[in-house]
Amino acid sequence: MKNTWGDFWVRDPKLDGAAVGIFIYLAYTILRGSIDDVQKRAKVSAVYNVLAYILWIVFVLVLPRTANSSIHPGQDGAPVMALDLSATTRLVFYPAMLGWILLGIWILNLRARIRLIKRSTEQ
Repeated sequence: MKNTWGDFWVRDPKLDGAAVGIFIYLAYTILRGSIDDVQKRAKVSAVYNVLAYILWIVFVLVLPRTANSSIHPGQDGAPVMALDLSATTRLVFYPAMLGWILLGIWILNLRARIRLIKRSTEQ
């Protein structure tokens, strides 16, 4: 990131909103792990999740759109995916997208296999 933006973290509303959103759901994960009673954990987590979702909408979808400047493309009203990607960007972008999709499929496969193993050991 330092090579691209000149610093390791740039004060950008989209980056800041995404970071706050990550911290909100990291706190949600910690909250769920800290309560032992199943019923109480379910109630507290549900309430927190509703509030976290509202905050996520504000920090990730609303506030970045109200900012005047951003380092990200599409800030001037042009749709982001309509941009003409350079050859270097395409060389990185498309394999990265394929990698993330394959990673998601692999995790889904692992979860299904774990579920099958749990079912077979319960019987």
